[in-house]
Amino acid sequence: MNPKNLASGTVGSVSGSLIVGGNVSGNPINVGAGNVVIGGTTSAIINRNGGGSLTTGATIDVAGVSSTLNAFSVYLSGLATTSGASISTADQNNKALTSGAGGTGALANIAILNLTAAQSTAFLGSGNLSSLNLTSGVTTIVNLAGTSAAITGNFNLNNTSVLFNFYEATTLTIGAAFGFGILAPKAAITTTGGGVNGVVVDNSITQSIEFRPLNGTAFSGTLPVQTSPVSAVPLPASALLLGAGMLGLAAFCRRKSV
Repeated sequence: MNPKNLASGTVGSVSGSLIVGGNVSGNPINVGAGNVVIGGTTSAIINRNGGGSLTTGATIDVAGVSSTLNAFSVYLSGLATTSGASISTADQNNKALTSGAGGTGALANIAILNLTAAQSTAFLGSGNLSSLNLTSGVTTIVNLAGTSAAITGNFNLNNTSVLFNFYEATTLTIGAAFGFGILAPKAAITTTGGGVNGVVVDNSITQSIEFRPLNGTAFSGTLPVQTSPVSAVPLPASALLLGAGMLGLAAFCRRKSV
């Protein structure tokens, strides 16, 4: 965990590079830097290679954080597509993502793209994303409909200012390389191959691939200010996507490295 010595994330009154709401067990966990804060107990060996502290029995508002992230995901899904934002899937081996110049007012320098479930399947499926047409300084948020999603095409192009919002997904399979942030607060994620360069927010995960920040950064974009629905736990935008690289809202079933 956190081999790149990124800044700690903060949830309510606790701060650390690894924050777990429940209990920890399983194989030894190596924490490169930062504190470890656990709401329950731990039977695992936790090697704090950077000299950080270990706290158990902490009060961590898992339900509140989950509610906040779900509300934020829903809020993003209600934003209209901005002018010029688009995808191209006509050639599966040369798929493209275009941001346009971003919106206006509260969405200045933020591009929104809404995809139907069918469009999402076509975009994430077999083939390759070979072209990123992103305007410099513009954050791109892709809202993907559908209760079940699978990333099987290669998304080897990396950009920390792009966030894929799976606002309806209850299951998400990652089977190929993916170089962007993932916001899927309702989803049980299963990984079968590839790797993710970016932040990952989920409900639960069975992890057998690496989730890692790109060049020491998990997410560098600008998030819109949420106006509705009201969040259960007020968190700054930077805390919604924790810099340490991943926030799992439920139990991690299997962990390799972050």
